[in-house]
Amino acid sequence: MTKQDTMEHLLDDIRDKISRNDKSSWEDALALLEEAEKSTPDDPELLYLRGCIESKLEHPQKALNALLQASYQRADDFTLFHYIAKQHVRLGHDKAALSALKRCLQLNPKSTKTKHLIAALNFQIGRTDEAKQWRRKAVLEAPFYSSRNSEERTKISILVLQTAYAGNWGINRKDFLISLAQGHNNLHSLLDAEHIKCTTLYIDEVIKHPEIIRKLPSYDVVYNGITDAERCEVALNLVDSVTHKLDKPLINPPQAVLGASREGNYQRLQDHPTLIVPKSIKLANVSGLCRDIIKKAIQEHDLKLPLIVRVAGYQNGKLMHKVEDLEQHDFSNIDELLAEEPQTLYCIRYHESGLDHERAPGNRLYPKYRAFLIDGKLYPVHVRFGHGDWNVHMPEHKPTVKRFPWLIDEWERDFFESPEAMLPEGAWRELEESLKGIGVDYLGVDFAILTESENAGKLVIFEANPAMRNFLDQMDPDTPAYKASYRAIQAAHDMFVSRANVSPWEYVLHEGQRSEPSADEEAPLPFDWQFTGRAVVLDNATYIPRHPRFRQWVDTQALAIVSFDPAGRIKPKDVADIEEFQHVPHALLGNGNQATFYQTLNEGLSATLPPLPPQQLPDSLNDDARVLARVPVNTLALDSIEGLKSLDWLILDELSEAVTILENGARALADTLLLQIGVAFTPTHERQPSLAEVSHWASRHGFTFYRLNQPHHRTMLPERQDIEAPQATQLVSADALFVPDPTRRNALSANQCKRLAFILDMAFGIHDLSYRLLAQHDEELAEDYLRARGYISTPQEGHEKESNAGLEVAL
Repeated sequence: MTKQDTMEHLLDDIRDKISRNDKSSWEDALALLEEAEKSTPDDPELLYLRGCIESKLEHPQKALNALLQASYQRADDFTLFHYIAKQHVRLGHDKAALSALKRCLQLNPKSTKTKHLIAALNFQIGRTDEAKQWRRKAVLEAPFYSSRNSEERTKISILVLQTAYAGNWGINRKDFLISLAQGHNNLHSLLDAEHIKCTTLYIDEVIKHPEIIRKLPSYDVVYNGITDAERCEVALNLVDSVTHKLDKPLINPPQAVLGASREGNYQRLQDHPTLIVPKSIKLANVSGLCRDIIKKAIQEHDLKLPLIVRVAGYQNGKLMHKVEDLEQHDFSNIDELLAEEPQTLYCIRYHESGLDHERAPGNRLYPKYRAFLIDGKLYPVHVRFGHGDWNVHMPEHKPTVKRFPWLIDEWERDFFESPEAMLPEGAWRELEESLKGIGVDYLGVDFAILTESENAGKLVIFEANPAMRNFLDQMDPDTPAYKASYRAIQAAHDMFVSRANVSPWEYVLHEGQRSEPSADEEAPLPFDWQFTGRAVVLDNATYIPRHPRFRQWVDTQALAIVSFDPAGRIKPKDVADIEEFQHVPHALLGNGNQATFYQTLNEGLSATLPPLPPQQLPDSLNDDARVLARVPVNTLALDSIEGLKSLDWLILDELSEAVTILENGARALADTLLLQIGVAFTPTHERQPSLAEVSHWASRHGFTFYRLNQPHHRTMLPERQDIEAPQATQLVSADALFVPDPTRRNALSANQCKRLAFILDMAFGIHDLSYRLLAQHDEELAEDYLRARGYISTPQEGHEKESNAGLEVAL
């Protein structure tokens, strides 16, 4: 065998191992690849294969490095550039991914999949008009597509109707696929892919191009997957106009879906003796200030507070407010949307379903049930629980069931086993019969048992529509919740089979997703912080919402955050669903006067501090620091912020006018627990804060310097493609942490000590000072903390006790 034959044999072996769905095979492939690279380290095929392996091993940066090196030698390789785009997307480099995809399109102008992805990425980066043009091109080129099933194994074929135009496209960063979650449920993605052939048809262009229907492959039944009456009214009417041309049994008739709107359900059930659909007023195409709009609606429609206000078309509790005091309520995230374009709002009467439970004393629990009506029968699928929070979704549910595991182990289990027994007598059958009257074949319903005195024991229906999702694919198969969802999806299969008039078979359903705790979840043992109230954070640097652990932090429900965003780095829609998070765009902390905001080519250098002259900057920053615009911006003095009763954690970056902010906040900062202040060691702007300046202020106001955090360094090496990981040694900036000095620390209350310890542990991994703070008031709690963080391996006798999981806080 020649040397070339040996290499080809090795490459075939590597490709075979890459193609397997097994991490150990990918690791074996990497070992073989490293052996092959010893003889031909710069071979483009080896670089390409390395990129494929690193991608499968979830190392997108390493994958990208290898693929980019290969691209210089294989500039005409469509698949290679597709993989490059995928790694850029996984790393959040959307504009770079767009460039790679446009190269793909140069190499293969007929690739509709590439046009789909280009459209989605343009939506992602805010180029809406360009995105819509690409989307229409893609839809016209491929108005339908079919799954690739073996004809021999196919039992039935389903035509799935969708709308491409009802909302902006998103992108699934893990799988590198477009996402059309808005306006659709996920039922068709959970069908037996081995035996069911799905043809998906975008309905949007069918009226203008009726030949599309004639070109469709054969099908046995039609499933209308367009499910949102609020967002998809135009598309649903399109479906209704062509139903006669489809000439097959239709599941979820479009007029029935339209009738499952909030107002439709209210009209249908408003006089029901035991079921309540909250009164709901739809305000279409409104603009202006939300407060004024709601005030007018209350007067015109005889509404009363408390009131739920929500923006139409958003799921999972996004842009939903409970308004108790109209004048004091913060509507800023809704106002931002209304400023962009008119929206449809709903004003919904609030009904109380919270309860006190003897096993959770002092904690208000909010259970919310979900079931699916499938072909006339109701199936329970889950219960979600909120802890002190009426707006119950996953971010509230996870920490609640960690704190009270019996809610899942017993409460939800009992609901699955006998929903009739869990609910007030006769309520389950009443609910089932009433939902049948909507006329939808596949319908989800979210409901709760009311606890308010005038309606105690009745069911309140929060939503009843076909847009709800079954989470079978995200559940651990060993859980009761998986089995409940499985039964519902199995019933959906039976419905499709019955409508197609074929015999059922043993369906192959999704295997779910086994729970594999991440390294972060495995590290800390259970610990209950036991402090009350939320820690208040003022973030002048959009530090928290851009932090990789942002969602994990807010899931603790332990922080109340105000984040100033003068540069518009955060999209309001991305943080609209987060309770106790206030996004304040186009403003920042200062002395209360108007300032000039210098917008630079690199937005990371934009600030109210002017950049230094080019001759005082490193060559690599000359262009980045170029000022593009000078924009007036409002500043707020800390001491003049109304309603700021306490402040626990202040965050200023190295581009803040730190000394000015501190001098104008001495009163507000008197009881603050932590200052995190960015300081510049190699200045890039005029008047940048130095460590000496901020330390001087801190020492005069009851703080002491603790440590430097997150140092940033600059490299002296040249920017070259052949230098993959340049050494960087010049200290540019770091965050200086200041904590109360010994006198103030000794005077902190137990609750303040726990709050500060929580922040230090959660955000900075500081365990020693956290221990000292806890021990100051509770030595037993401090010992528990040492055990939870792994410093003591054996629990002390008499100290072993049940505790709550993770970073939970008694609020």
